[in-house]
Amino acid sequence: MFDTLTILSCREEQSKYPVPVEWTCFWFDDDYHPNDETFQMAFSANELEILSEFNDFFNAALKKIGHPPAKPSELWVIPEWQQIMQKADLTLRRLIETKESQQKRGADGV
Repeated sequence: MFDTLTILSCREEQSKYPVPVEWTCFWFDDDYHPNDETFQMAFSANELEILSEFNDFFNAALKKIGHPPAKPSELWVIPEWQQIMQKADLTLRRLIETKESQQKRGADGV
């Protein structure tokens, strides 16, 4: 999940996978399975909400884009893809902050 969000948020990471449609497959096919019990158990309620928000945004933006272009450089100039990258970065940061907060509360015995 964190790796996919990193790829979705970063051109350098996207460059390692030269076919843009792969990036969306990482999320929808490999990572995001909100109805799966194992998936649900892996995240807190807050984290699940953060992931759901990103998923909804990602879906809506991809519908506006349509089928992704064949070349990453063609996708990077599309405003909706730029918004996806920004949202993926924000989502990743929110998840990290949530994990750190949960670890701190656990270490403090709260």
